[in-house]
Amino acid sequence: MIKTNIYIRNRKDTIMRFTFALVLLVLFLTPAAAFGQEIPLPAFEDGLRAEMAGDWNKAIAIYDGMLKRNPDQLPIWLRVADLYWALGNIEKTAEALTQAVRLKSGDAELYFRLSQSYSVMQKPEPALAAIEKAIELNPNKKEYWESRGSIANWLGKYDIAGQSLEKVLEIDPDAADAEINLARTQKWSGKLTKSVGTYRSYLEKNADRKDILLELAMAEAERGNYPAAEKILVGYADRFQHDDSSRAHLARVYAWDDRPDLSLSFLGPLLNAKPNDYELLYTRTVDLRHAERFPEALESVRQLEKLRPGSREVYDAGRFVRTPVRHYLTGGFNFYHDSDSVDIYRTYLKGAYFITPLTHAYAKAEFDIVRAQIGSGLENISGNASAFRTALALGINHRFSPLFAADVYAGEAFTESHTTPYYGLNAFIRPHDALKLQVAHAHDYYFPSARSLSLGIQRYLNQASFEWRPDLAWTVTGSAALNFFSRDNRQWEVQLFPRRAVLRTEVLNLDIGISALRTGFKEQDDTNGYYDPTLYQKYLLVGLWYWKIDDDNGVSFTTGAGINKDTTTDGFKGCFEGSVEGFFGIYRDWFVRMSLGGLHNLGQTGSYSGWSAGISITRRF
Repeated sequence: MIKTNIYIRNRKDTIMRFTFALVLLVLFLTPAAAFGQEIPLPAFEDGLRAEMAGDWNKAIAIYDGMLKRNPDQLPIWLRVADLYWALGNIEKTAEALTQAVRLKSGDAELYFRLSQSYSVMQKPEPALAAIEKAIELNPNKKEYWESRGSIANWLGKYDIAGQSLEKVLEIDPDAADAEINLARTQKWSGKLTKSVGTYRSYLEKNADRKDILLELAMAEAERGNYPAAEKILVGYADRFQHDDSSRAHLARVYAWDDRPDLSLSFLGPLLNAKPNDYELLYTRTVDLRHAERFPEALESVRQLEKLRPGSREVYDAGRFVRTPVRHYLTGGFNFYHDSDSVDIYRTYLKGAYFITPLTHAYAKAEFDIVRAQIGSGLENISGNASAFRTALALGINHRFSPLFAADVYAGEAFTESHTTPYYGLNAFIRPHDALKLQVAHAHDYYFPSARSLSLGIQRYLNQASFEWRPDLAWTVTGSAALNFFSRDNRQWEVQLFPRRAVLRTEVLNLDIGISALRTGFKEQDDTNGYYDPTLYQKYLLVGLWYWKIDDDNGVSFTTGAGINKDTTTDGFKGCFEGSVEGFFGIYRDWFVRMSLGGLHNLGQTGSYSGWSAGISITRRF
């Protein structure tokens, strides 16, 4: 409810008696023409006596009689409005004030009072309309803009609220309440970068406001700037000592940053003391989801739904938890082309059925067409331009614990003249919040060209990869592989990519890092139809951008520029890579993913440039 202004407040009897006597004196001394209408003084005196005697209902009855005889008596409507307000009948107050503004439409204060009455009646739309009229008549009254801001926030019209509070600060730069309310309004409207700036401005003048410091931390966290949020909360602890509120906020930051163990270490004692606290349970739900403890996460969502049925925040939490464990069917198409005129077309289909939230079975099918220009040396060994591959497999994925999960699939892959087992095994290990490990082994055809596919060249992939996040700003990913090929070849490969979060706003994220790749084959043999230098190196300065359209949609951009070299070149040469990928319907029933990428680099078939495109459509059930 909006706080009422001094113009409509409950009056004590003694104040009323003094006021009514003063009104009577003014009426005796002021010509009736000054009010624009005749006032029947004997009846009015009777009404005032009833008011002073405390019989307000009788006074209203007397005034009603006067108004029935002549409804154009502004002072009487104002007396009736005051009396109804004192009796707590706000609806009648608003009716009386409506008549008053009818008679005196140029009075800003009357519109202000009418707006406040509608606010108390929980009618924000007419309240906003009335305050707009008051501001139109008197645009320099700070209280009017404050009221407009409060009502607009109530309605969720944050642009109007923000404009109103900015006007308050223009009129009175020292209006501290307006500044902090502006920071909150900007936060609610999603203007998180502006909100952070306004919070910091307020705290420069009000450094001891612990509660506002916590709000600033959450504004930073909501725009994804978790390092800044953590720094604020650690500083809070150093200055004021940790309390339950700061611990709860720190747990929320770690939960959003996918550090469930660390978050739960702060959250556990708080939940023991307040097991039904919504905010704490919400944080725990996020933790359980990130830890992939899906049965517990689903139960936690149901608990939130009981505490706040119909809440948008709970609805979004439910989508966040349930989406990864929904049955789905995905179909897609990818295309690749390089400067050696190698084209690869892939069509695929995959369907998954969740037996439990921790176990799902799936089936997948892939069909590839690989083409090369006849005479290039990369065409089918039969002399045709194209070679074909079909692969079918069944698989199962199971999470044994928050520490360990495994995925295995098996089937067959076919070409025009060959058949080979098609299988893979992946182990996912998370020994700590900051460290994720994956070990993979797989077998399939290796087909960067039509020639390699028609030769039936097979690859046995053996790879270990990791993601390490030493703090909330840095991420380091890397991998090492030792792959074995038919026709007696072998490849080793090492990659490392440290990067740092450098920009977090409500619409754009940016990480910058350095990518290093070194790889080599046992021997170089051009007859195999694939690029196989004994040593290849590539070093790039990489920018990772993400444009946050909303929770369900976003676009990522990757740009990299650097140098590369292999055993056939005299020295390092420049190279560039770039890609864009769109995600549409991330948590919806239908999810579309589109990608486009290009490179100017030594490709797998010795090419210096290439590009790719792809689209996939997922239907969740």
